[in-house]
Amino acid sequence: MIKNILRIFLIIIPLFAEIDEDLQIFLGADALSNAEFKKARGIYADLYEKTKNIYYARELAIIDAGNGDLGSALQFALLYQNTTKDTKDLPTSKIIADSYIKKGEIQKAIILLESIIQQEESPMLDNILGTLYLNQKQLHKALVLLEKYYEFSNDEEALKKILAIHFTRNENHKVVERLQKFFENNWCSDDFCSKSIEIFKQFDKNDIANKIFKKHYEENPNIKNAKYYLQVLMNQEKFDKAEEIVKLYPFDDVLLLDLFVAQNKFKEASEQARKIYKQKNEAKFLAWSAIYYYQYHTNINKEDLQKVINDLNQAIEYRKVQREINRENANNEDAYFYNFLGYMLVEYNLDIMRGIELIKNALEIAPNAIAYIDSLAWGYYKLGDCSQAQNTFSNIPREQVGQDKELKKHFELIKKCYR
Repeated sequence: MIKNILRIFLIIIPLFAEIDEDLQIFLGADALSNAEFKKARGIYADLYEKTKNIYYARELAIIDAGNGDLGSALQFALLYQNTTKDTKDLPTSKIIADSYIKKGEIQKAIILLESIIQQEESPMLDNILGTLYLNQKQLHKALVLLEKYYEFSNDEEALKKILAIHFTRNENHKVVERLQKFFENNWCSDDFCSKSIEIFKQFDKNDIANKIFKKHYEENPNIKNAKYYLQVLMNQEKFDKAEEIVKLYPFDDVLLLDLFVAQNKFKEASEQARKIYKQKNEAKFLAWSAIYYYQYHTNINKEDLQKVINDLNQAIEYRKVQREINRENANNEDAYFYNFLGYMLVEYNLDIMRGIELIKNALEIAPNAIAYIDSLAWGYYKLGDCSQAQNTFSNIPREQVGQDKELKKHFELIKKCYR
């Protein structure tokens, strides 16, 4: 009797174990379907620990990848593939390919993704593999997959990559054609609108840009569309029409400043820059106001010259304070201010030594700027240091000298300097 009872228990216990495992699998799948990833992971980790069934390692790889724990996901994916030799398993292969990409092992990622894409039609994979081909300059392969993905998604980022391929191949007409086709049935993000306008300008297709952005502005007259239309009008130098548009909307004052500068209306630009300086308390606008004031006065008198120098000095010192507060490095705009003031101090014999120091500050920021090298050479010339002037000016390529009236004038004078 006892033996019979033991025999029955020996039969029933494995059945209970199987039922419990099936129940845990059901609970794990249910947790996943309800996006309870932490709970699901706990269940599958427990199952793997108890059974060492390699298929639970596969589930753990997928769950960890979904949770963003890519290190653990990769570990389980490799464990699964190395144990089963199933190197064509899609979920774990994707995890391994993703790891290759993140580690910069692009060629390994490409080989693996080429295998995956043979098994699974996926627009997302087309985009990823196409982008990797582009990264490796395999332009034909990249174009085929990116075109396929773009046809599916109509995604701007994919179109940017397609345009980049045409740029690289010098297929400029295709760039313009693709943009025209895009604008027939789509509208653009802020970034892509601005980039498209610049591309049309670069290829001397402002007329096409005007047709596109004027039509859209007239159909949807709002400040954003007016801004794009303005950009096109300024590229076409249709300033009267641009000013009409500006007056209709509460545009940022900087846009109006740009419009004045584009028309060489330096008196209005100086006043506008000073107005912005008073509103925003940004020193750079005080500097620009002084520079435009100088450019407006073709025959500047001593009093006005001193006003320009005072404003530039104040702006430069204030900029230093603002950079320290914001923990910013000097930028190319600062370099321009340093050189402008430095050159004025040199040119008008007001303080040549300080002018040279300011120009050197500009060159620390932009060491290859030809205008600043010329300013420094001119400073040495004015100081009577012919050797330094000639050595400094020799850093300017000779072909550049012939293309610029001011450079040519300085070159001739410095060449004859023998003091």
